Amino acid sequence: MTDGENAAGEGWLLLIYRVPSEPSRLRAAVWRRIKSLGAIYLQNSAQVKKEHVAEHFTYAELEENEVDLVKLQNWFARVRDRDVFGAEGRQAVEKWLADCEQALEGYAARVYAEEADIH
Repeated sequence: MTDGENAAGEGWLLLIYRVPSEPSRLRAAVWRRIKSLGAIYLQNSAQVKKEHVAEHFTYAELEENEVDLVKLQNWFARVRDRDVFGAEGRQAVEKWLADCEQALEGYAARVYAEEADIH
């Protein structure tokens, strides 16, 4: 069993692909199709930690991360609503989303503190 597998032998699939930047409509079509299958764009994951390391505490970054979290929460709600078989992993995702929310709250507190020190 590898790191990404569960006891049933199912796991994560990591897909790395390259698409020419032009024409952009084709690149967007590929991404929309992959996303419709449940893909998550890893380049944008772990953003809050990256901002902490870079000491980049701005309202703009906070808002961007809040929007991303809401998108993930909404996406999960849609998946959960369609899950008629009670797929495994639901509790893990719920915990992960709660952890993300806590991390974002900590980041928000730091943003507010940094902005208060500037003004």
